[in-house]
Amino acid sequence: MTVQRVTAVFENGVFRPIDHAPLAITEGQQVRLVIETDSPVPDMLALVGAVYAALSPQEVADLEEIIFDRSQFFDSRDTP
Repeated sequence: MTVQRVTAVFENGVFRPIDHAPLAITEGQQVRLVIETDSPVPDMLALVGAVYAALSPQEVADLEEIIFDRSQFFDSRDTP
């Protein structure tokens, strides 16, 4: 089996390669596709927003205190 990585766009029900390198396949040849998609940033922000929306103001404050507490990130000798 030969493996070739091709970046493509899915348009009108068809995968269209976006890099113009020649493909090592013949017309009509059957291939196996593995679809890997990049998650757009707005989806991640929506997920974070949904998590925060389910929290009370006190829970948000507690969570942010934990997130922004860097005292455990460094050796105590390194902190002023």
